[in-house]
Amino acid sequence: EELGRRLRSICMIRRRKHEVRTEMPRIRRAEAWVDLPKPKEFIAELERLGSFAKQLDLERLDANLAGEALERISAMRVLAGVAKIEPAKEWIEDFLESGERLVVFARHREVVQQLAHHFKAPFILGGIGVDAQQDAVKRFQEGRDKVIVVGLEAGGTGLDGLQHAASNMLFVEMGWTAKDHDQAEGRLDRLGQESPVTAWYLLGRDSVDELLHGVVSEKRMTAD
Repeated sequence: EELGRRLRSICMIRRRKHEVRTEMPRIRRAEAWVDLPKPKEFIAELERLGSFAKQLDLERLDANLAGEALERISAMRVLAGVAKIEPAKEWIEDFLESGERLVVFARHREVVQQLAHHFKAPFILGGIGVDAQQDAVKRFQEGRDKVIVVGLEAGGTGLDGLQHAASNMLFVEMGWTAKDHDQAEGRLDRLGQESPVTAWYLLGRDSVDELLHGVVSEKRMTAD
């Protein structure tokens, strides 16, 4: 202790990011709320959801959800996901002005493909093959692309290398459970990451996002 005290009194000790990483919050989660178009079927489904929303336990879907309820929520997720494509494009374009690279996660194939097409970005979806997946990651790592779009299920596990290229991710769509997002966040929050990780959640006001995000947040608080 005495030696340490004397050293600190006469010199400054500098540490690298990875050496102080354990002292930083592992992941910072931030919400970005957007307004979505509200077609009649969107509003009608939202109202029907309200009658049983508080009774849902999305960690145990099969046990607690009747088939009709599950179909309603699934339909609402599709509507919300497609409705967020344009707001997502605007958000991502604004973010890229920072010069940082971004990993974008989405749930539905249409959302993944439209965003990838708009930004001319590589994408990862189930069924694309190992070689195509590795090529997408390589392009992103080498800086040829500032954005990579990943299917939430396809990129939840078994995907490595993104942490060397980015520390920011955007969830355009909500998964069913906290585990879905925790696994995806783990693609950046892993060995080789030298910066604090930020997970952005793009959420639609007055949509099924409020239900799903609320349940996921509550589960995380209970787990903590």
